[in-house]
Amino acid sequence: GNAGLSGQKGLHPGSDTAPAAPARPLAGPRRPQHSPWQASVFAGLLFMAYAAEVALTRARPGQVASYMATVSGLLKIVQAFVACIIFGALVYDSRYGRYVATQWCVAVYSLCFLATVAVVVLSVTGHTGGLGCPFDRLVVVYTFLAVLLYLSAAVIWPVFCFDPKYGEPGRPPDCPRGGCFWDSQLEVATFTYVNLLLYVADLAYSQRIRFVPPL
Repeated sequence: GNAGLSGQKGLHPGSDTAPAAPARPLAGPRRPQHSPWQASVFAGLLFMAYAAEVALTRARPGQVASYMATVSGLLKIVQAFVACIIFGALVYDSRYGRYVATQWCVAVYSLCFLATVAVVVLSVTGHTGGLGCPFDRLVVVYTFLAVLLYLSAAVIWPVFCFDPKYGEPGRPPDCPRGGCFWDSQLEVATFTYVNLLLYVADLAYSQRIRFVPPL
Protein backbone atom coordinates (compact mmCIF):
# COMPACT_ATOMS: atom_id res chain seq x y z
CA GLY A 1 0.00 0.00 0.00
CA ASN A 2 2.78 2.46 0.88
CA ALA A 3 4.63 1.51 -2.27
CA GLY A 4 1.55 2.27 -4.31
CA LEU A 5 1.20 5.70 -2.69
CA SER A 6 4.83 6.50 -3.24
CA GLY A 7 4.47 5.40 -6.83
CA GLN A 8 1.54 7.76 -7.33
CA LYS A 9 3.55 10.59 -5.81
CA GLY A 10 6.35 9.78 -8.18
CA LEU A 11 4.00 10.19 -11.10
CA HIS A 12 3.13 13.72 -9.87
CA PRO A 13 6.31 15.21 -8.46
CA GLY A 14 5.82 18.10 -6.14
CA SER A 15 2.07 17.48 -5.83
CA ASP A 16 2.34 17.16 -2.09
CA THR A 17 4.02 20.53 -1.62
CA ALA A 18 2.81 22.87 -4.41
CA PRO A 19 -0.97 23.37 -4.62
CA ALA A 20 -2.47 23.55 -8.07
CA ALA A 21 -2.96 27.08 -9.39
CA PRO A 22 -6.64 28.11 -9.56
CA ALA A 23 -8.12 28.25 -13.01
CA ARG A 24 -8.34 31.80 -14.38
CA PRO A 25 -11.68 32.80 -15.83
CA LEU A 26 -11.77 33.34 -19.53
CA ALA A 27 -11.62 36.99 -20.50
CA GLY A 28 -14.76 38.14 -22.22
CA PRO A 29 -14.89 40.54 -25.12
CA ARG A 30 -13.61 44.00 -24.25
CA ARG A 31 -16.12 46.82 -24.37
CA PRO A 32 -15.28 49.35 -27.07
CA GLN A 33 -13.97 52.57 -25.59
CA HIS A 34 -15.70 55.90 -26.18
CA SER A 35 -18.19 54.54 -28.68
CA PRO A 36 -20.79 57.16 -27.61
CA TRP A 37 -18.15 59.86 -28.12
CA GLN A 38 -17.36 58.60 -31.59
CA ALA A 39 -21.04 58.39 -32.48
CA SER A 40 -21.59 61.93 -31.25
CA VAL A 41 -18.69 63.26 -33.28
CA PHE A 42 -19.98 61.49 -36.38
CA ALA A 43 -23.51 62.83 -35.83
CA GLY A 44 -22.17 66.32 -35.23
CA LEU A 45 -20.11 66.24 -38.41
CA LEU A 46 -23.14 65.17 -40.41
CA PHE A 47 -25.19 67.93 -38.82
CA MET A 48 -22.54 70.53 -39.59
CA ALA A 49 -22.18 69.39 -43.18
CA TYR A 50 -25.91 69.44 -43.78
CA ALA A 51 -26.50 72.83 -42.18
CA ALA A 52 -23.52 74.39 -43.96
CA GLU A 53 -24.76 73.07 -47.30
CA VAL A 54 -28.23 74.50 -46.67
CA ALA A 55 -26.83 77.86 -45.60
CA LEU A 56 -24.60 78.12 -48.67
CA THR A 57 -27.36 77.19 -51.07
CA ARG A 58 -29.66 79.80 -49.57
CA ALA A 59 -27.09 82.61 -49.80
CA ARG A 60 -27.46 83.16 -53.55
CA PRO A 61 -25.42 85.73 -55.47
CA GLY A 62 -26.90 89.22 -55.41
CA GLN A 63 -29.00 88.60 -52.27
CA VAL A 64 -28.46 89.75 -48.72
CA ALA A 65 -27.18 86.86 -46.67
CA SER A 66 -29.58 85.17 -44.26
CA TYR A 67 -28.79 84.58 -40.62
CA MET A 68 -27.23 81.17 -41.27
CA ALA A 69 -24.71 82.74 -43.67
CA THR A 70 -23.38 85.06 -40.95
CA VAL A 71 -20.67 84.30 -38.39
CA SER A 72 -23.31 84.09 -35.67
CA GLY A 73 -25.26 81.53 -37.69
CA LEU A 74 -22.18 79.40 -38.27
CA LEU A 75 -21.33 79.61 -34.57
CA LYS A 76 -24.74 78.11 -33.82
CA ILE A 77 -23.74 75.08 -35.88
CA VAL A 78 -20.49 74.69 -33.96
CA GLN A 79 -22.30 75.08 -30.62
CA ALA A 80 -24.67 72.27 -31.53
CA PHE A 81 -21.73 70.12 -32.60
CA VAL A 82 -19.89 70.68 -29.30
CA ALA A 83 -23.10 69.87 -27.41
CA CYS A 84 -23.22 66.51 -29.22
CA ILE A 85 -19.72 65.74 -27.91
CA ILE A 86 -20.83 66.68 -24.38
CA PHE A 87 -23.85 64.37 -24.61
CA GLY A 88 -21.62 61.54 -25.80
CA ALA A 89 -19.37 61.97 -22.77
CA LEU A 90 -22.35 62.24 -20.41
CA VAL A 91 -23.81 58.87 -21.39
CA TYR A 92 -20.42 57.14 -21.06
CA ASP A 93 -20.43 56.58 -17.29
CA SER A 94 -20.02 60.24 -16.28
CA ARG A 95 -22.03 59.71 -13.05
CA TYR A 96 -23.97 62.92 -13.59
CA GLY A 97 -26.93 61.55 -11.60
CA ARG A 98 -25.09 61.56 -8.27
CA TYR A 99 -25.89 65.19 -7.45
CA VAL A 100 -28.71 67.57 -8.25
CA ALA A 101 -26.09 70.14 -9.24
CA THR A 102 -24.66 67.96 -12.01
CA GLN A 103 -28.19 67.16 -13.16
CA TRP A 104 -28.71 70.91 -13.46
CA CYS A 105 -25.69 71.03 -15.76
CA VAL A 106 -27.23 68.33 -17.96
CA ALA A 107 -30.43 70.39 -18.10
CA VAL A 108 -28.38 73.42 -19.19
CA TYR A 109 -26.71 71.45 -21.99
CA SER A 110 -30.05 70.06 -23.17
CA LEU A 111 -31.94 73.36 -23.04
CA CYS A 112 -29.25 75.30 -24.89
CA PHE A 113 -28.90 72.57 -27.49
CA LEU A 114 -32.63 72.47 -28.20
CA ALA A 115 -32.84 76.26 -28.41
CA THR A 116 -29.84 76.40 -30.76
CA VAL A 117 -31.34 73.75 -33.02
CA ALA A 118 -34.63 75.69 -33.02
CA VAL A 119 -32.81 78.85 -34.15
CA VAL A 120 -31.11 76.93 -36.94
CA VAL A 121 -34.34 75.27 -38.10
CA LEU A 122 -36.29 78.55 -38.07
CA SER A 123 -33.56 80.24 -40.07
CA VAL A 124 -33.18 77.48 -42.62
CA THR A 125 -36.94 77.04 -43.16
CA GLY A 126 -37.54 80.81 -43.42
CA HIS A 127 -40.06 81.09 -40.57
CA THR A 128 -38.25 83.82 -38.64
CA GLY A 129 -40.79 86.48 -39.55
CA GLY A 130 -43.75 84.91 -37.77
CA LEU A 131 -42.43 85.07 -34.22
CA GLY A 132 -44.06 88.38 -33.30
CA CYS A 133 -40.74 90.07 -32.51
CA PRO A 134 -37.51 90.84 -34.40
CA PHE A 135 -35.61 87.60 -34.83
CA ASP A 136 -32.19 89.21 -34.36
CA ARG A 137 -33.24 90.69 -31.00
CA LEU A 138 -34.65 87.34 -29.93
CA VAL A 139 -31.37 85.62 -30.84
CA VAL A 140 -29.38 88.16 -28.82
CA VAL A 141 -31.56 87.62 -25.74
CA TYR A 142 -31.32 83.85 -26.06
CA THR A 143 -27.55 83.95 -26.55
CA PHE A 144 -27.18 86.13 -23.44
CA LEU A 145 -29.22 83.62 -21.41
CA ALA A 146 -27.15 80.77 -22.85
CA VAL A 147 -23.96 82.50 -21.70
CA LEU A 148 -25.35 82.76 -18.15
CA LEU A 149 -26.50 79.14 -18.15
CA TYR A 150 -23.19 77.82 -19.47
CA LEU A 151 -21.32 79.99 -16.99
CA SER A 152 -23.20 78.31 -14.15
CA ALA A 153 -22.39 74.87 -15.60
CA ALA A 154 -18.74 75.84 -16.04
CA VAL A 155 -18.58 76.55 -12.30
CA ILE A 156 -20.79 73.76 -10.96
CA TRP A 157 -19.59 70.78 -13.01
CA PRO A 158 -15.87 70.98 -12.06
CA VAL A 159 -16.71 71.54 -8.39
CA PHE A 160 -18.96 68.48 -8.08
CA CYS A 161 -16.69 66.27 -10.19
CA PHE A 162 -13.14 67.26 -9.20
CA ASP A 163 -13.39 68.81 -5.74
CA PRO A 164 -12.18 66.28 -3.10
CA LYS A 165 -15.37 66.86 -1.10
CA TYR A 166 -17.63 65.63 -3.90
CA GLY A 167 -15.54 63.86 -6.52
CA GLU A 168 -12.04 62.89 -7.60
CA PRO A 169 -9.41 65.61 -8.20
CA GLY A 170 -7.39 63.12 -10.27
CA ARG A 171 -7.91 59.85 -12.07
CA PRO A 172 -8.30 57.03 -9.49
CA PRO A 173 -5.39 54.56 -9.59
CA ASP A 174 -7.71 51.61 -10.28
CA CYS A 175 -9.45 53.41 -13.14
CA PRO A 176 -8.01 52.54 -16.59
CA ARG A 177 -7.22 55.36 -18.96
CA GLY A 178 -9.78 55.64 -21.72
CA GLY A 179 -12.41 53.64 -19.85
CA CYS A 180 -12.81 55.66 -16.66
CA PHE A 181 -15.68 57.83 -15.49
CA TRP A 182 -13.12 60.51 -14.62
CA ASP A 183 -12.17 60.82 -18.30
CA SER A 184 -15.81 61.41 -19.23
CA GLN A 185 -16.15 64.05 -16.54
CA LEU A 186 -13.00 65.78 -17.75
CA GLU A 187 -14.28 65.68 -21.33
CA VAL A 188 -17.58 67.28 -20.27
CA ALA A 189 -15.76 70.00 -18.34
CA THR A 190 -13.42 70.76 -21.25
CA PHE A 191 -16.15 71.11 -23.84
CA THR A 192 -18.31 73.08 -21.42
CA TYR A 193 -15.64 75.78 -21.46
CA VAL A 194 -15.35 75.48 -25.23
CA ASN A 195 -19.06 76.07 -25.71
CA LEU A 196 -19.03 78.89 -23.17
CA LEU A 197 -16.39 80.69 -25.24
CA LEU A 198 -18.40 80.03 -28.41
CA TYR A 199 -21.53 81.54 -26.87
CA VAL A 200 -19.58 84.58 -25.64
CA ALA A 201 -18.17 85.12 -29.14
CA ASP A 202 -21.65 84.63 -30.58
CA LEU A 203 -23.09 87.21 -28.20
CA ALA A 204 -20.38 89.73 -29.05
CA TYR A 205 -20.91 89.29 -32.78
CA SER A 206 -24.72 89.02 -32.83
CA GLN A 207 -25.06 92.53 -31.36
CA ARG A 208 -23.27 93.98 -34.39
CA ILE A 209 -25.20 92.36 -37.21
CA ARG A 210 -28.50 93.06 -38.91
CA PHE A 211 -29.68 90.51 -41.38
CA VAL A 212 -32.56 90.33 -43.81
CA PRO A 213 -34.82 87.33 -43.19
CA PRO A 214 -35.47 85.16 -46.24
CA LEU A 215 -38.60 85.91 -48.22
